[in-house]
Amino acid sequence: MATSPTYPTATGPVLIAKRLLPADGTNTVDVYDNSAGSSGVKIEALTIVTNNTADRIATFYLYSGTTAFNLGSIDIPDLSGTNGAIDPKINILTTLGVEGADGVSCLWIPAGKKLQVSLDTALAANKILDIVGRGIVYS
Repeated sequence: MATSPTYPTATGPVLIAKRLLPADGTNTVDVYDNSAGSSGVKIEALTIVTNNTADRIATFYLYSGTTAFNLGSIDIPDLSGTNGAIDPKINILTTLGVEGADGVSCLWIPAGKKLQVSLDTALAANKILDIVGRGIVYS
């Protein structure tokens, strides 16, 4: 029996960066693919910025290899993060995250799983939507 607790070892950070384009349409795309990973990833920061000129809804999923579990949806106002204080960037973890033991909102992507997203409607021509953040690998 151990006399003191043992904790997972943290390494990282891991960059999370996904750009959605009009051609992605309403398809479900991978934001972070940990399907070949051997350790879980704790996402501690995840934001959306877009220059799209119409509001969108982004739905996030945890994909197990066979099933896409719905984590929830986020409203994305037009020009979020690209027009100053009028529409700031969107903090995904405010809506979808859960508070970890350290008080930081986070999402866990276990080994063998993926974080995915889809939009309710395709982006307008020549517009982009960026999802950017960081994670920590725990083994």
